[in-house]
Amino acid sequence: MGIVASLKVSKRAVDRNRAKRLIRSIMEEFWNKMIPGYDILFILKKEAVGKKRIDFYSSIKNILAKEGLIR
Repeated sequence: MGIVASLKVSKRAVDRNRAKRLIRSIMEEFWNKMIPGYDILFILKKEAVGKKRIDFYSSIKNILAKEGLIR
C-alpha cells in the first residue's frame, strides 16, 4: 500500500501527514478482510484536506467493495 500526498494537496506538512495517518489507520481495519495479492496506491487530492475520518472510511470502504477487494 502506498499513499501519495504532494505539495499541491496542501503546503502544510501537518495537513498532508494527517490525511495519510487517517488512511493508514482505516486500512489497518480492512487489512484482514482484504484479498491478498494486490497493491493499492492512494493519491490524495486537495479535497482530502480537512475531511473527517468517517468521510475517508466510507470512501475507502466503497472503493474496496466496488473493486471486489474485501471478503
